[in-house]
Amino acid sequence: MQLNLRAEPEAIDFEVSKSALCVIDMQNYDIKPGGFFDLTGVDTEHGRRVIPTIQRALAYARAAGMPVLFTRMVIPADPMLRAGPDSPWYWKSAAYRADLSDPAMERAVGIDGTWGGEIVEELSPQDGEYVIAKNLYSAFQRTDFDLVLKRLGVRHLFITGIGTPTCVEATARDAYFHEYFPVLIEDCCGGIILETHDQALFAIKRRYGWVTDLDSWTSTIAEGVPDFQAPD
Repeated sequence: MQLNLRAEPEAIDFEVSKSALCVIDMQNYDIKPGGFFDLTGVDTEHGRRVIPTIQRALAYARAAGMPVLFTRMVIPADPMLRAGPDSPWYWKSAAYRADLSDPAMERAVGIDGTWGGEIVEELSPQDGEYVIAKNLYSAFQRTDFDLVLKRLGVRHLFITGIGTPTCVEATARDAYFHEYFPVLIEDCCGGIILETHDQALFAIKRRYGWVTDLDSWTSTIAEGVPDFQAPD
């Protein structure tokens, strides 16, 4: 059944059975006290602010039977696989240059298998939901993300999470390049700097996808899915 969603730059039709909700990098590393951002003085409000809206998006997706996928941005557990000074990743990611001799930093920095790399408790994945670990901004790069989407029969990918101008935008662009329809739920996305958050939304809706808001998305599902039971 086709549902019509209000979005920019124009409304878009989608089928719940051929859609998925993706939660990008909502991790202790970025958001929680004692995480890498907190320890290095980076603002964490952009992540904390969208936890309640993403909780609502998850509740509606689950109630509608829409698949849910999470991503985690992590440093490889094996030091041999980590970027060094000969890689641009090393210079563009402060986490790779962190002092891991400090146990608090080692816990916080987002190494795969540690607390920092885990999804925040408020958004814990449920049984049967997909969690994709990645080392780069885009969920599609060097992962099974595309394979999982194809196995699920997904055509429309609704994207939430952080950061809007980095991992969210990169995933949306790659979704477009892989011929999915990326739709950002803007009040479920956050960026450290509001200007770059807005720039990313503008770029996506101009060239690579669509942008909607949570109320439009939830009301479309509630009104269009037969016998839908709205979550509390």
